[in-house]
Amino acid sequence: MQSSVEDSGLGGGGVQAPTFHSYAYPISPGLAKSATHPTEASWNASLSELLLPSDAVGAAPPPDDVLLIFLQSTYETAAQALDLEREQLERQPITIVVDGALSTA
Repeated sequence: MQSSVEDSGLGGGGVQAPTFHSYAYPISPGLAKSATHPTEASWNASLSELLLPSDAVGAAPPPDDVLLIFLQSTYETAAQALDLEREQLERQPITIVVDGALSTA
């Protein structure tokens, strides 16, 4: 299996304003051409990253949902572009009972 990485976060170099980013390595041509969501997200060719300005997240109702859409969309795009075996990488949430209260991990 080929080594690869998909990373997402806030910040990083190369942009002036606070921005969420997502990238995958090795870089796949499919990543730059992908339809990433939300529509405010875009490919930055000089950084080889998908970017989402934090202002777009903060202005959205509700911001958490917009960020989750970006992170899920970029992960799925990277997984497909890198031909990852997702069923081997992803896990199903488990339920834990602590002091009688349910928690999902």
